[in-house]
Amino acid sequence: MRSIHSNCIVKRGNQVLFPGSSKKPKIFCRKALTNPVFIDGVARVGKNIIALVASSFERAEHIQGQPMIDSLFLLHGMGLIDSDAALDLLRKEVNNYLMLGQLGRHINTNLYDYTGVWNSRMPDVYLKRLLRRDTPETYLQLRAAMRRDTPILLLHSHEILCDCDLFLKGFQDSRIVSVFRHPVDVVFSWQRKGFGERYGKDLRAGAHTVWGVKGPVPWWAFDWAEEYENLQPIERVMKSVAVLNARCYDRLDRMPTKHRNRLLPLCFEHFVRDPEPMVAALADFLGTRP
Repeated sequence: MRSIHSNCIVKRGNQVLFPGSSKKPKIFCRKALTNPVFIDGVARVGKNIIALVASSFERAEHIQGQPMIDSLFLLHGMGLIDSDAALDLLRKEVNNYLMLGQLGRHINTNLYDYTGVWNSRMPDVYLKRLLRRDTPETYLQLRAAMRRDTPILLLHSHEILCDCDLFLKGFQDSRIVSVFRHPVDVVFSWQRKGFGERYGKDLRAGAHTVWGVKGPVPWWAFDWAEEYENLQPIERVMKSVAVLNARCYDRLDRMPTKHRNRLLPLCFEHFVRDPEPMVAALADFLGTRP
């Protein structure tokens, strides 16, 4: 959906959606039912381990992957979605994941998936949700329970720190756990996964792509697309990891002081070498306990 001409008539293809209107619709931004926690970072930095640990804490919902939320942050940051539309869609996705999850609609029973309920601390809790009916009475009961128990909604994300302004505006007291790992290890993992040549060709390589000079390139290479296309796969990987790390560190450096308490940087190597202090710090950051 896009606006055309000065009269802001909205069109989809050749179809005029509001032929009698001379103004552009203004999005009404809904409220968020909760303040989510994003386990964030560049791909292959070890977010899954941190996410599963956080999922074991009291009040924590089992970790969920949410590719649409990644897309909202990215498309907003590139100026392809305006702020109000992105904000409304972001809150809608968060509300859906919290409320529909309570109704058992996001139950993943895959035995091998880290988001599967069999890898959660209490599978029975999630399986019992399958028996709930979606009625007004159930909604009121769930809202009362959520206000009383304050569940922690954990969402797995990629590089949303690069456009954290939307995050800060969207929620009053959300948290970002930003995971970092030594770039040499990240490059090794990317190369093993074939990320130097899969983007734009393999649908399982999920990063957004944009048009470069000869074809699609990953979003972070938009302003150096010609160079990206001329590099060898391993060189693409090395520069990609360096560019994404630089973006994340830049956002950390420019984070307003009043928002610093909403961000917890974690080093993957420190976490796996000496986990107990890091687990305690993570639990304290989330306001809960293991």
